[in-house]
Amino acid sequence: MGKSINPDPADHLLTLKNLYRMLTQPDYPVHSYAVFPEKYLHGQTLTSFWYALLRDGLPQEIDLSLFDTSERRSRSLTKLLNSTGNAGFLGKWYDDLSARLNQELLTGLIQAWMDRLETWQYAPESLSFRLNTWLQALLAEDTLTRFFLGLAESLSADTDTSLLFRHGLLLSWLTLYALYGSRMQDVRLNRLRAETEGRPHAELYRLYAYHHLARQPRVISERQGALCVQPLPPSAFFGRTKELARGADIMHSGGKLIVRGIGGIGKTEFVRQLLSLLSRSRIWTRLAFVQYEGNLSVSLAQAFPDLRDIPSQNLLSEARRLLEQRDAGKTLLLMDNLDEAAAQDPELSRLASWGCDIIITTRQTPLEGFAVLTLSGLSKDDSEQLFYHHDAQA
Repeated sequence: MGKSINPDPADHLLTLKNLYRMLTQPDYPVHSYAVFPEKYLHGQTLTSFWYALLRDGLPQEIDLSLFDTSERRSRSLTKLLNSTGNAGFLGKWYDDLSARLNQELLTGLIQAWMDRLETWQYAPESLSFRLNTWLQALLAEDTLTRFFLGLAESLSADTDTSLLFRHGLLLSWLTLYALYGSRMQDVRLNRLRAETEGRPHAELYRLYAYHHLARQPRVISERQGALCVQPLPPSAFFGRTKELARGADIMHSGGKLIVRGIGGIGKTEFVRQLLSLLSRSRIWTRLAFVQYEGNLSVSLAQAFPDLRDIPSQNLLSEARRLLEQRDAGKTLLLMDNLDEAAAQDPELSRLASWGCDIIITTRQTPLEGFAVLTLSGLSKDDSEQLFYHHDAQA
């Protein structure tokens, strides 16, 4: 990895500025491989990076207007980013932060860091190397240095939580202490540290999962298709009770489901209703919507812009990697209007082995490895109710 940076004491302080440099600059703390691809750093500034991260990670009640740089950066913000001075003029800001300082706030920061690392396609090995190198060189009070080095060592030996979670945890602690700057010995901050120090990281992960994996699923695709439309209200959807129950059973057990039927039978609306029903169970933390475009690779590239520059021979493996990332929970891939048989698009046969849940609507012969729900016509009673409903709406 190469030559170290100039040994300026300011380079070895735990500050928001130096933490940002460690993540984004190629030669700090030493020359090494990048943590993030260059394309994600275009247009980023020190202030915009921290504003977005803290906005996502801290409670909404904490005022972040300090980061508004529409005019110019204030002296207060400059001192906060560089942890210089006693920051007495930020007393109320620190009081608001300290009043909400608890393990739930810590898990919020962890989630924000995990989202950032995952979205920006970070390099875990590079981040581990940079963190360890940087921590060794930090100029901090002895007990704090021991805390960070001990935390890094225990995280490297941890096999009960994901590497993404462990990186998010270490970066969250560094962020909190960098935020406090000259107030690093704040009683409430050190009390929070004492509450978590020495406990298995899996315990904090369970708390994180309780507060954050039960949120509404995050949509990770860009392309919006028919499946993204809001489902009809229950008063306007008739029949399909048994089919919905069976579909829910399949997906609860971790499934891959084909919803099959002739054109116009209501496959897309059925899947909308099924997704609405299953959302109460909070099975998935990420959703990906794909509108089938005659070829699986083309359809995935349309849904995920980051895949468009990937060579065609690598596109499916990259899409699979994206959908199988389980650190932030479980992913559901929803594909609408699969109008090609597997024989015409051999790539489709690979979907059964992918490590995410999948629901597909199609008129075609089902794919191997998928459970099948065939939608036939509505019963006479359900058809009459549907007719009377439409008649009343006319």
